[in-house]
Formats: sequence, C-alpha cells, structure tokens
Amino acid sequence: MKCNYKIVLFDLDGTLCESGEGILNSAKYAIREMGFPVPPPEVMRKFIGPPMGQSMRNFCGMSQEQAEKAVALYRQRYNRIGWRENRLYPGIEALLKDLKASGAKLSTASSKPKPILEHIVQAYDIRTYFDALVAAGPDGFHSSKPEMIAQAIRECGGAEKREVVMIGDTHFDADGAAEAGVDFLAASYGYGTKEELAEAGAVHFADSVDALRPYLFASED
Repeated sequence: MKCNYKIVLFDLDGTLCESGEGILNSAKYAIREMGFPVPPPEVMRKFIGPPMGQSMRNFCGMSQEQAEKAVALYRQRYNRIGWRENRLYPGIEALLKDLKASGAKLSTASSKPKPILEHIVQAYDIRTYFDALVAAGPDGFHSSKPEMIAQAIRECGGAEKREVVMIGDTHFDADGAAEAGVDFLAASYGYGTKEELAEAGAVHFADSVDALRPYLFASED
C-alpha cells in the first residue's frame, strides 16, 4: 500500500481522539470556578480544538490574566480526570499502522499542550507510530498552527510542501495548512462543521476515519 504523501500530520482532538467530553467538562469547571456563566452548548463546542486560553477570551469575555487563571483550573481537572474521558476514533490505530507500513512519516500538529499530548498517545498505545510529536507549549497560549506544521516537517526529515498533508477537524487546522502551503484533509467526523471547514477552504472531507483512506493511499488498480 503506497501513501500519496511523504509526511502526514494529525491534529489530536476531533481527529485522532474523540476527546470532547473531557475537554468540555474541564472547561465548564474552570469557567464556573472563575465566576463566569457557562456558554450554551453550541458555543462550548467551539472550545474543542483551539488553544484553551484563546477560547476563554473569545467566548467568555475573559481578560488575558483571567484566561491564564482559567487555563490553570482547566488543567487541574483535565490532568486529573479529563484525559480519561477520551477515546480513539474507530479505525485510527489501523490507519496509523498502515501509514507507517507504507513508509510515510507521521507527526502530530496539535494545540494540546505537549505534556498532555504525550501522555495521551502513550496511554492509548499509539506513540510508536509517530516520528515526531509537535504540540503547543506548556502555557497553551503560544501555539501557531503554521509554525507547528513547519516544525513537524523539519522533525520528520523534511519534504516538499506538495508531499505533506495536514488532517484536522477545525478551521484552525485548515487555515494553518493553507498558510503553511500544504494540503489539507478535513476530518469532518470531528468537532468542526462542514460549513466552517468549507469557508476555510477545505475541499476534501472525510466523514469517518475510513473515509480518509482514499485520499491518503494510492489506488491499487
């Protein structure tokens, strides 16, 4: 089985892992502890994917200082309980195994703080498939997706931009791929809407993990 790309990059939340329950429960805990009203469900859903501090500012109206305190509270719960409220999407491990066997280099490019991301991929026994793990810094604030994509490409040994694809479920992933100049494959089974992804320029959509395969692997015909 031959991969169409030399390097394949994955977002974590909503792409590799169905992690919404732990993220949202931990975010709600932090918001309540800060004395802010919890936004409605359709707004809370937008907390999945972007840096948490950014979401606290954008959707709760927190200042930078308040958002930093909220992120610390979020982490307290997430590190203790939230990461366990998490599961791999069906078919992810088989896909990673086949990509690795094809000779492709794999990396994450996630807004999740790196220590947490490392813990999750180890806990779900998928670390061995990745050549690099690229994620946000420990503070969760300074995490440019294009910079992470560029770093992941370097850590995977380098490639022409046309040989790289970013797989993600939100417009942050699509925007980052566009700015980095690499292909983008929308994991529309995740937390972003098709409308949001299309507005960000996505043209290829996968409504399940198995639906990623035709875009990633060359036809055997």
